[in-house]
Amino acid sequence: MSGAAIPDDQAARASDLDERERRLLERERAADRRDELANQRERLADLRESAADAREAEANERERRLDDEAHEQASRLVDPMTRFQGSVARASDKTARSNEFLERSRENVQRGVDRINRLRAEVDGD
Repeated sequence: MSGAAIPDDQAARASDLDERERRLLERERAADRRDELANQRERLADLRESAADAREAEANERERRLDDEAHEQASRLVDPMTRFQGSVARASDKTARSNEFLERSRENVQRGVDRINRLRAEVDGD
């Protein structure tokens, strides 16, 4: 019987080793599946982040383009406005110079009238 017990013990040990190896393989496979799932989640997160970065870059480009268009439109509006303001300023300066000329002319005419009146008074008084 003792000879039969040894093979049974060896068979039981072999069966225990096989069972341990099977459980170890199952754990390793489960760990591999978890790692693969974690890798997939990480790749999906990277894709979402890349897509978000692309959307942000597109939004920034669109905003820059709109700013450029607004600046260009404003400069087109400002240029005529600046030209108009310059024109008004030049016309105002010309009007001021014309008014000064008229004032000097009026003073000269008044001096001329005063002189004529003095001369008449001298002629009449003589």
